[in-house]
Amino acid sequence: MKAGYYSSFANNPPLTVEYQIGKPEPLKHIYLSLAGKGYQVILRSDSIASFYSNMQLSYLKFSPKSMEEIVIRPNGDIVKEVAVETTLYQTKTGLYLIVLNPQKLGGQIPPGYTLKLIKGLAVASL
Repeated sequence: MKAGYYSSFANNPPLTVEYQIGKPEPLKHIYLSLAGKGYQVILRSDSIASFYSNMQLSYLKFSPKSMEEIVIRPNGDIVKEVAVETTLYQTKTGLYLIVLNPQKLGGQIPPGYTLKLIKGLAVASL
């Protein structure tokens, strides 16, 4: 697979996301690693895993020995850590990786905010 690259906020990107381009093999497991200060587990259930931290590095792999499929890190030229809520959300149609960070550098988001958004979407789709 080829590598893709995405930076949020074109002028001052606090986060850099690198990912593999292409269709992966069917997944049996997902391995999510999070490094940062103030790490909190917001929720773990059969369909949602949500975590909050001042992230320094996150990555997702499809097997323990494989290369990282997705790498998320602060743009070191601007900040060394970013307040982030990372959520894996499984539905009948797929598995979603949601990474929420504040719009302003040095800003904060309240832990659990992604879950409020997911609940709002679920209610809106009824």
